Amino acid sequence: MIEIWMEDKKTGLQCGINGDGELFIGDDFSGGNAPDTPENREMIVRDFYRAIGRAVPRRS
Repeated sequence: MIEIWMEDKKTGLQCGINGDGELFIGDDFSGGNAPDTPENREMIVRDFYRAIGRAVPRRS
């Protein structure tokens, strides 16, 4: 089962956890995977926002 954390409707970019338990980021044409670690989760979220041209929201 895929768990999608974020999706940008304009670009089609998504990120989350795939059925193998790995983190993913990509669209219908390309993407990448990484092991599920706290550091990689931060990297995937950062890369998602960078790819859609928005700043990562600050934590309160």
